Formats: sequence, C-alpha cells, structure tokens
Amino acid sequence: MGFLETVVRAKTYLRDHGRVSFRGLQREFDLDERTLDELIEELVTVQQVAASEGKILSWIGAPGPAG
Repeated sequence: MGFLETVVRAKTYLRDHGRVSFRGLQREFDLDERTLDELIEELVTVQQVAASEGKILSWIGAPGPAG
C-alpha cells in the first residue's frame, strides 16, 4: 500500500471513529516512526482534518456518516 492510500484509509477511520492513537495507526498500517510522523503531518497540517492531542489524533473535519 502506498503512502497516499494509507492517508485515505487513516482519514476514513479517523472520520468514522473520531479519535485514534498514534500507536494504533502505527500498528494498523505497519509504519516506522518517520512514516507515522509524515502521516500525522499530512492529516494535521496539510489536509487540516485532524488535531494532535498528545499521542492522539482527533477528527476536526466534516462529520462522518451516522452509525
């Protein structure tokens, strides 16, 4: 899986669930520290759909589907 596909999948999970730990992302997508940092930067700084709260990402984009 390429980096941008990982971004899309992580973004979808975050939108649907509201919060996810950095460790959870790292395990789910088998990321090294550098790639995890790049993923967080993409979601927080570039796309501005998440906020970093310690070691947690929180969704700040448009709401996800109900359910």
